[in-house]
Amino acid sequence: MCGNVFPREWFEHDQIYYDRIPDSARKWSGVDLAIGLRERNDKFAHVTIARDVTTGIVYLVDYLVG
Repeated sequence: MCGNVFPREWFEHDQIYYDRIPDSARKWSGVDLAIGLRERNDKFAHVTIARDVTTGIVYLVDYLVG
């Protein structure tokens, strides 16, 4: 995904590790199919994030890279 969909800055905060996602967070999932066989192409990725609407903090909920 090369940082174009989920900017790296979203995940550079003190609360990168967490036990629970706040109830005020909204969740999104994104898929990058990575169509292409060249070595420089991105890999397949499925990412689920949540963003707390009150604080703006973004949480990485789940991901799969292949």
